[in-house]
Amino acid sequence: MLQIENLTKTYAGNQKPSVENLSLTVNDGEIFGFIGPNGAGKSTTIKSITGIISFEEGRVLIDGIDLKSSPLEAKKHIGYVSDDHVMYEGLTGVE
Repeated sequence: MLQIENLTKTYAGNQKPSVENLSLTVNDGEIFGFIGPNGAGKSTTIKSITGIISFEEGRVLIDGIDLKSSPLEAKKHIGYVSDDHVMYEGLTGVE
């Protein structure tokens, strides 16, 4: 199960959040997608809930595990394939 509570992400240099106070629950077995125009925050939301980028406010629970307080444990429950080349912030070549 994925639970998102009041997720907010503002990129540096921007005054307006890319994602603001997003809350939703996706239960086990459900299929869920984000649809919207360019700049609506779809990719930012996905990158935030997979731990690829950090978010300022809110909470993401993956199978009940808090992404911020237990990121490694939470990420064990995530499968994600991007259409873009993505790397986690701060990883070295060895990691």
